[in-house]
Amino acid sequence: SILAFLIILTPIVFIHELGHFIFARLFGVEVEKFSIGFGPVLFFFHDKNKTKWQIAAIPIGGFVKMKGELSVGESISSNCEIGSFQLANPFQRLLIVFGGPLFNFLLTIVLIAGIYLFFGKVEISNTINDIVENSPADTAGIIPGYKIISIHSTTQQQHSMGTMS
Repeated sequence: SILAFLIILTPIVFIHELGHFIFARLFGVEVEKFSIGFGPVLFFFHDKNKTKWQIAAIPIGGFVKMKGELSVGESISSNCEIGSFQLANPFQRLLIVFGGPLFNFLLTIVLIAGIYLFFGKVEISNTINDIVENSPADTAGIIPGYKIISIHSTTQQQHSMGTMS
């Protein structure tokens, strides 16, 4: 079950971090690292923009490290270089931070659309298929083939099945 959890979680984390990555690159912020997982690095490579793409040993979560993000003990002035997160305007920084949740939302839409596309929409019929002997439905005289059109109830303890055809 842990393997199944990781098989489901890893693509979700990747899509989330990809949202941050794409918005950062869109606004000219340099991305230093794109990591799936934390801890010791198991595998990595550098792309043409010098981003280090890595997979780490603890595969729960991930991160995107951008140039100019504040680390503990750093000052804003030491991070204000061209291509840094700190030089992006506040709206761009907002979009970079919001990019991860936005991509998760878009992933949800794609997955739901895919489920409907490949499996269809589940529809529940209002036609009675079978009646259990001596059940309240049997006692009420309902027979297979009836269609339930509506269900009415009153404030008294009586209930009726409504119109049947």
